[in-house]
Amino acid sequence: MPQWYTNWFSSRSYAFFLTTIFLLGAVFLLLPWNWARFVRLPSRRAILLGQAKELYRWAAITVGLWFLFAVGGGVALYGAPPAAATLFRIGVSYLLSCFLMANLVLIFRASSHKALRYAPGLVVFLLVLVDVEILSPELRMGLGWKIYLVFSWILYEGVLGVVVLAGLWLVTLGYLLAISRKRDIL
Repeated sequence: MPQWYTNWFSSRSYAFFLTTIFLLGAVFLLLPWNWARFVRLPSRRAILLGQAKELYRWAAITVGLWFLFAVGGGVALYGAPPAAATLFRIGVSYLLSCFLMANLVLIFRASSHKALRYAPGLVVFLLVLVDVEILSPELRMGLGWKIYLVFSWILYEGVLGVVVLAGLWLVTLGYLLAISRKRDIL
């Protein structure tokens, strides 16, 4: 990849810019003023699925704007972009990681632990930060192996990263559906 693309699609820009923008929007969308629309829904599952759909839409908007600015500005300034397949893989992995963050925010909001319930965005941000910026690089330097944990799969160069992120998203979505019947989950 050309140098300017590696700057836009690096672990730091993901952890500090894209994650922050997405989680701030997610916390705003889940504020108590927004609960009035869910009063007439028939079940807790319908409420959680409605909130998940809303967060997924926000994830698509966030990642779409991120790519519009990064790719549009980069092509306008520097010329040729990298291969379309590379951009597509990066875009899908970013979108799936935002879907995974949305599921985790909803799971933590339903938790019985106060620290998780009242600050789910902060907890997810710290999880992303520890995974992408602390554990994965330290394990790589200490052991010499590239070890991918949860969110660090966005840095994987092949299709396997997209597959693992999709699997993690589906597992957390299944867990979210399973816990929508109960209150006490964590």
